[in-house]
Amino acid sequence: MSGVKAAPFPKGSFVWTRFPFGPPDRPDVPGPVRHIAYVLGFRSVTSGLQVLLAYTSSGPWRGRAASAPLGVLEFTDAEAKALGQRAFHIDLRCLARVPPTAAWFPDLAVSSSGVVGTAGMRLQDRILRLADEVATRSPELVEIRGVR
Repeated sequence: MSGVKAAPFPKGSFVWTRFPFGPPDRPDVPGPVRHIAYVLGFRSVTSGLQVLLAYTSSGPWRGRAASAPLGVLEFTDAEAKALGQRAFHIDLRCLARVPPTAAWFPDLAVSSSGVVGTAGMRLQDRILRLADEVATRSPELVEIRGVR
């Protein structure tokens, strides 16, 4: 666990990670590139603390539908700027559970721990409500990567 006893960043943070890729790559190893993810929360397991992350991507949803599907929350340039980012979306259908180590969080040792912005409580509540809705209405759509 690399000596990490507490969460190195707050819930609701947007943080640099090595979010795990999906197939054909192994979903239980750090991804090969730095990627901003959203910190949904934390959980304690026998091996230590795990961080629950939600996938983010720059720009608007690019699917074929006219609007984003259940579980995808879009942020305009103005909304994103308030979070220290450019336009992006969160996809709550793609999650990862990972330990708070340098392998998964490349900027863990810097003073910011890699945090680029933090959602306010209202936005955090909105994101959690949407995550709960996806998990309740369509749990088969949720993919969880990372360690078990």
